[in-house]
Amino acid sequence: MKPNVFSADLGNVIPHPRIKCDIFAVDLSAYHGLDIKNPHEMWYCLNTDMPLLEIDVQSWLFLAYITGDIEIPTSEIMRKQNEKDIIDSMDVPMIRLAMDAYYRRAVGELCEENEEHWFNNGTDSRYIAEYEKYKKYNLRLLARNMCDCSYPLNIGTYEHLNEMGEQLVRNDVECCLGRFRLKPNVKSRDTYRDFDASEVKSIYSGKAPVLLRKLWLDLEESDYDDLLEKSLNEGNSEIITPFVVPFKGYIERKIKVIDDISSSFDEVLACA
Repeated sequence: MKPNVFSADLGNVIPHPRIKCDIFAVDLSAYHGLDIKNPHEMWYCLNTDMPLLEIDVQSWLFLAYITGDIEIPTSEIMRKQNEKDIIDSMDVPMIRLAMDAYYRRAVGELCEENEEHWFNNGTDSRYIAEYEKYKKYNLRLLARNMCDCSYPLNIGTYEHLNEMGEQLVRNDVECCLGRFRLKPNVKSRDTYRDFDASEVKSIYSGKAPVLLRKLWLDLEESDYDDLLEKSLNEGNSEIITPFVVPFKGYIERKIKVIDDISSSFDEVLACA
């Protein structure tokens, strides 16, 4: 494994002989949601904290496999790619903690011996940096799927996220920091929804979200209606046009292919 922030304290920790590979949606029996033994069987595993986007991307990916836009690799290629992904993920400390029991024990003992260790503090800049690496790695996997299936949103590649991808990472990290920064022993009505969201920005317009006018627990139904009406009135449909238009033609082509497949299947059943 490559040196990381724990190397100075722990040295080179030999991995456990049994790595838990499915902890972040890399399963040795599957490849990008395809069952390696039977690639016509597909399933979806959540890998980021952006389930709606990820479900949509995975649907495009499955559709590309079904319609032949992406060639299904051989089982040998699938296994080799999975092995590479696992090795890459083990170089991300927060992912390795979940996968490797020996590493988890070593880091746990380090943090128990030193309660002031920075890894015990979710608001420490070093902790945040490692958390960002973890989030970025997961998004890089999603970016690879986006490229493979020609998804109309471009956030970069597995090797390098573009500015949109980097902003998605920042958004994800900032939302989680809203939880980390809560002080459990301080009397307050603040919740994780009351955090400073000024660094959370739209990947299309660059605009930050509208701040809540009250604490989350103090909001009333009329406040929601007012905020919704305000956001709809200020909305700009041109922002989403570059994303919506490209896939309209793509979907129409896919529907035709699926109709052809369905017709062929009906003919086979009729002859059976």
